[in-house]
Amino acid sequence: MSKKPGFLTPKAISNRIKSKGLQKLRWFCQMCQKQCRDENGFKCHMMSEAHQRQMLLVAENPGMYIGGFSDQFLKDFMWLLSRSYGTRRVSANEVYQVYIKDKNHSHMNATRWETLTGFVCWLGKTGLCEVEHTEKGWFIKYIDRSPEAMEREAASAKKDKMEKDDDERARKVIDQQIARALATKGEEDEGPTYTELQRTSEEEKVVFSLKPGGASAATVDPTDPTNSRGSSPQDEPSPTSTPSNQLPGNSEGFIKSKPPPLTVVQSLPNALKSSKPSTTSGRESVSSHKSSKNAGQKRKLTALDEIRLREEEHKEKRNRRDNWITEGIVVKVVHSKLGERFYKKKGVVSGVKEEFSAVVEMLETGDKIRIDQAHLETVIPAIGKSVQVVNGAYRGHRAILEALDTKNFCVTIQIDQGPARGRIVERVPYEDISKLHS
Repeated sequence: MSKKPGFLTPKAISNRIKSKGLQKLRWFCQMCQKQCRDENGFKCHMMSEAHQRQMLLVAENPGMYIGGFSDQFLKDFMWLLSRSYGTRRVSANEVYQVYIKDKNHSHMNATRWETLTGFVCWLGKTGLCEVEHTEKGWFIKYIDRSPEAMEREAASAKKDKMEKDDDERARKVIDQQIARALATKGEEDEGPTYTELQRTSEEEKVVFSLKPGGASAATVDPTDPTNSRGSSPQDEPSPTSTPSNQLPGNSEGFIKSKPPPLTVVQSLPNALKSSKPSTTSGRESVSSHKSSKNAGQKRKLTALDEIRLREEEHKEKRNRRDNWITEGIVVKVVHSKLGERFYKKKGVVSGVKEEFSAVVEMLETGDKIRIDQAHLETVIPAIGKSVQVVNGAYRGHRAILEALDTKNFCVTIQIDQGPARGRIVERVPYEDISKLHS
């Protein structure tokens, strides 16, 4: 017998170069784990005694061998998917091409799955991956069910529940404070009660009298002596007063029946004259208004106001974060190095990558770019349009733009969803809201 060539001989080096890398699958024997370089070598291997002995062993229990190869293929494939791609959505063919680059990998023709499509569908049925079929092929997403991932998910759910409990507890305290405040006010602080005008008798005459100072209308019966105003010298009409039925349009606008003899408090010219405030009274009203305003500013906060203030500070501290990119908002590109095609142009955020990067689809051209949030800025819509709160106390809520303060670079919004719906929030910075894409 001829001896094998040495390690550094040209023959040995040539054999190593030929065996390096992937070979043709048709010349690979899975049972013996041997790769042949050509058809003649594969034929010689099939006729060898070692191969014949291995095939006899496989024939005794073929299910055990196929199951073993299938388990090994599944284990290696899932290990590559979880380590290299994580929980990202990726093409199944891309993962398979990376997997077969290993020379010693388990071939799929030795497993229970005949094609890659059948293997991907099996992954979806067993719940190991999320499977999606598109025009570009099959896409898979790894589902992480490791103990560490389950603990992280449980901790996140527990944290969210604690935050909701804190909000509910604070809201309950506020409701109790409001109920206590309403109970202590009493009936004298209650507002006026408005009822419909009811007429109990058809024969009763309705009379309106105009008084300076906005007095309400009164119902007067001229035949009743107790309602006569002639008994008091202060209620006597002035010599220049005229009956109300002689005023233009009075009989048509106020009295539907025949004009009765009304008791007039003051004539129209005198009422207009008395309704004009003098200069002295105007100054007094302005000074009283200023004093009341100063008194309101110096007023101490009530317990309810303090609770609301603490709740707002707690929300602001909890929801204020460094990242603000959110899907569905309209942003403007402010990175000049991208050129005139993208600079100062608006787009819609269609995806968020790693919290601080966004996939922006331009509104004019439809192009998609991936850009960091440092090169983007929010867009302020017209008053009355919908906005998304991207940072601050009400992060994640939708709102309606109510007012715009260009001097202080802030806006006033009205929350449009959630438990705080209808609440007016003032002095919100431009950076905390952005226009919603319709």
